[in-house]
Parts: sequence; C-alpha cells; structure tokens
Amino acid sequence: RSRALRRLMEDRGLHAVYQPILDVRQGRHFACEALIRGPQDSELHTPAQLFAAAAAEQCTHELEWLAVETAILQFAEQHCALRLFLNMSIGCLHASRKRLVAVRQDLLRLGVPPSRIVIELTENESVTDFSDLQETLLDFRKIGIQIAMDDMCEGFSNLRMWSEVRPEFVKIDRHFVSGIDTDPLKLHFVRAMHEIADACGSALIAEGVETAEQMAVLRELGI
Repeated sequence: RSRALRRLMEDRGLHAVYQPILDVRQGRHFACEALIRGPQDSELHTPAQLFAAAAAEQCTHELEWLAVETAILQFAEQHCALRLFLNMSIGCLHASRKRLVAVRQDLLRLGVPPSRIVIELTENESVTDFSDLQETLLDFRKIGIQIAMDDMCEGFSNLRMWSEVRPEFVKIDRHFVSGIDTDPLKLHFVRAMHEIADACGSALIAEGVETAEQMAVLRELGI
C-alpha cells in the first residue's frame, strides 16, 4: 500500500467528486463540497483508505494539499459560480500558511476568486494555542477565504472552537437532523444553535437531510 500511495501521489492520480449544498429558502444551489477519491476498485479509493496509508507514511499534510489542489483544478474546469468547500485539518492549515500568496495567485489565474473558497476544518484535534490558530485563520481571511466547522455538536470542545474561530459557516451533525421533525429535544438543540449562529454571524448548514418532513422543519427555522 505504501508503494501504491507514493505512485498515486507522484502521478497525481486523485480525483474529486462534489456534493451539493442547497439554499432551501431561495431554492438554488449555494455551494458544493469536494470529496476526494483514489482510483476506482483500488485499495486506495476511499478517503479513509487514502489517509490511513498517508498516516502510516507520515505524509498526511502532503496528501491533504494534493487533494485540495486536485479539487480546485477540477472545479475550475467546470467554470462553476458556486462556493467550493474544501476539507482541511488544522495541522495542514498551519502548514499551508506560507503558501497563501501563491495560492491567491493560482486561484485568480484559474478564474476562481478566493472569496468563493471555504476551508472546512475537519479535525477534532486538541487546540492548545487559539491565538496561533486565529492568526493563521486571519491570514486566510485576508485573501478572501472563508472558514467552516464540520460536525458541530459532536463534543463540547466544538463550542469552544466556535467561539474562538467565529466561522462563517457551521455544519450541524446529521445526528441532530435525523428525526428533528419528531424529537422535540433535537429541535430544541438546533434552535439553540441557530440563535448562537445569529449572534456570532455564522450560517448553519444541516447535513443528512433525508425526508420532506426534516426539510420543512429546517426551512421553518431558517437553516
């Protein structure tokens, strides 16, 4: 698997698929999230397989950055006017800070304004220095890139992250979306999150909406 991963990275053999994010109030596509894949029918097809192999080879950040580049290049080829959500760990975010001037130039050359890029923080790693994280995020925001948090409500630490990071977008974990139309407690949690989001200027995104009833509740809440 180690040799296969290195060959895959050298040949830039990754590709991205794109999951739509909908604005239900306006009835339109709002953005899409890039999801990385390896070759079909290979032992490195899924993200879990890819990043497990990268962790074993201690090249996770290198793979993450290649995934980001791949997703942006494919996205640019579609001449799509939506926002693009890109998954990135906090560690890779810090490591990428020195590339930002080149990143901005590359995005503009490809016809993708940085204001249409949203970095989605995917890793629930322990953050001990929030001031350092805020400085890194400020550098990204200075060139127009926005920030999203994933899987909100998976743990209390996420509430601290939300208050420190002040993300432009927050994704509600699908656990709280499933059954929101029948479970008063889940509805109460999501309503409270919506109030917090309004207070700190974040937009909520509900993940895992599967029924018309769930959609109706979320639309009524304004999510």
